[in-house]
Amino acid sequence: MVEMRSMSTILKLHTNRSLIIIDELCRGTDEFEGAALCYSILTELMKSKAIIFFTSHFISLCRALQKNLNVNTLCIGPE
Repeated sequence: MVEMRSMSTILKLHTNRSLIIIDELCRGTDEFEGAALCYSILTELMKSKAIIFFTSHFISLCRALQKNLNVNTLCIGPE
């Protein structure tokens, strides 16, 4: 719940000059739901020119974001 309040604040207040660092968002949720929620939040944040560092254990999220030319991904871990 606290995570989502923080994300709400970030989504409302970020600018093109923001540096946004998010570590393991949705870490205690179902893999499918957590990855979908993270993807939705990142998609909205990426509409700005903010610099975003996002870490996640959702491999499917990393793979989905690799298709975006404005995103650099680094996937580490077992396949």
